[in-house]
Amino acid sequence: MVLALTASPYADKQRYEELLANLKIKLVESRKGDELDVTDYSQEIESEIIYFNFPSYFYDLASMIEELKKPPLHFLFSKGFIKTPNPPRKLLLALQPMIAKMNTPLKYNALKQNAILLNVLLMHELLQTQTVSTLKSFIEKLRSRKEETKAALDLSNNPLLREIEEKAMNLITRGLEHPKLLNLSDIVKEATVEDNCLIFAHYRDTIQVIKRELALNGIVSQELVGQSKNGMKQKEQAQIIQDFREKKFKVLLATSIGEEGLDITNVGTVIFYDNVPSEIRLVQRRGRTARISTGKLKILVTKDTIDEAYLWSGKNKEKKVEKTMKNSREEKNQRTL
Repeated sequence: MVLALTASPYADKQRYEELLANLKIKLVESRKGDELDVTDYSQEIESEIIYFNFPSYFYDLASMIEELKKPPLHFLFSKGFIKTPNPPRKLLLALQPMIAKMNTPLKYNALKQNAILLNVLLMHELLQTQTVSTLKSFIEKLRSRKEETKAALDLSNNPLLREIEEKAMNLITRGLEHPKLLNLSDIVKEATVEDNCLIFAHYRDTIQVIKRELALNGIVSQELVGQSKNGMKQKEQAQIIQDFREKKFKVLLATSIGEEGLDITNVGTVIFYDNVPSEIRLVQRRGRTARISTGKLKILVTKDTIDEAYLWSGKNKEKKVEKTMKNSREEKNQRTL
């Protein structure tokens, strides 16, 4: 007999069934934290969602990004490559390989326009969810790739991109950053009075910006990022984790590398700087606290933006997990009968 445990199965039925089939799992049991046979092993998590308004000093920059996306969006919509005038990035990502297989003289231009649109939508997302500095770093990296792709070349040569970059630099110089970043130090100071604090952010550039902002406010932090693309070596990662366990510093900044397999018992507070539309990543991030005692979770959200949409997407998928597991059990029981 083989016993397998997981805190985060799939919400999607097809992926869940594939998991059971691949691992030859015949019986699935699930438990919630408040059920009698697990209450002795689970700890309470005090959750708080902290909302921030999208600041008015971002409006001009957001409008410029909206203008930048109009030409590629018009091309794809008018030529029938997309059916909606406001497609999500997920749809456009799935569309790219589909266009590549098409037999049409418009194929290569469509691939370029779709890639441009994907980059512009990401710029808008970075402004809504991350920091202006993260957005500026993305534009700089985009320019560095202009010899590699036609999409990067076209965007780099667009005068409007230069205006966006200058506007972002102007905001940074004036100290007009994302309100999540500007309020983070106070949140961290409160969280680290007695315990360690773990902050999750999706992008390495954001981790760097947060580290600088905390340092300016007298808060020492260290980063934990992956090994790829000039990241951290495994030995460096292990040392950072050990130092955090020993409370040589109180604040750890982590990308997705910190979501799984990070066994640190003294994390009093976990902070989501941004949100991810994944039930698995939501559960894994949250599970870094309340290992041996009550923990706290603080979720930072930019109101009425994709940041909030990602938060509720992850939460709704998490609720769907139990339903998926229940339906799967019932179907198996019916087949057995």
